Amino acid sequence: MRETLCSTRTSTPLHPISSRSFINLGLRFCQSLEGHHRFEEAAIFPVLAVNMPAFRDTEVLLAQHEEIHVGFKKSETYLWECQMGEGDGDG
Repeated sequence: MRETLCSTRTSTPLHPISSRSFINLGLRFCQSLEGHHRFEEAAIFPVLAVNMPAFRDTEVLLAQHEEIHVGFKKSETYLWECQMGEGDGDG
């Protein structure tokens, strides 16, 4: 299994992590981003819209999230394929 260099908040130097750990990190990021966007759309944007006109046009905000969603879904699919040994990663 190949190793990937990764930096953490607790250390400045890069240290190797396994491909499996890197894939899991990527999958957790995708899940977290999706939850973050759902929360923003349901709870944050409506509150901000009260005093900030930029947040009143929900079509624009949702379209931006959808563009991001399309990109990270492709990444998520690729990471799942790698984890299952079907992508070009080490799984």
